[in-house]
Amino acid sequence: APNAAEQKLGVRLACQARVEGDMQVILPLPRDMEIEGEFKGDIEAKGTVTISNDYYGNITASQLCVKNCTITGDVKVSGGMTLSEQSMVIGNVTANEFICCGRVKGDLDIQENLMLKEKAQIEGNIAMGSLMVEQGAVIEGSISSKKK
Repeated sequence: APNAAEQKLGVRLACQARVEGDMQVILPLPRDMEIEGEFKGDIEAKGTVTISNDYYGNITASQLCVKNCTITGDVKVSGGMTLSEQSMVIGNVTANEFICCGRVKGDLDIQENLMLKEKAQIEGNIAMGSLMVEQGAVIEGSISSKKK
């Protein structure tokens, strides 16, 4: 019988796998998706998407965790997103909350909380509900608040 982690995981693309084309994950319940292999195409998923290999395409997900890789494409996350220190997004990011430790070359549209950690680098305009910036973070672009 599958353990709890296996029951929650809907799709796993292993390190040696290679996919070119769009993927829409439609399961009865939100399931998590891990991408460790090479992927080119758009992803639409309910649940958490974890990416740990360079990715080319747009992503729409409930939650997104990017670990030590580059995403080239736009990202839309209805919940929270985390970008690790060795990661980069080349494209626009739309999310409810975003914790950024890496680099973004594109605009940020964050509905609620944006946290820029010490090594974060943003090259683009930022619109957010609230902002926390640690010493060392770099912003090259304009900043506007969604709260009036």
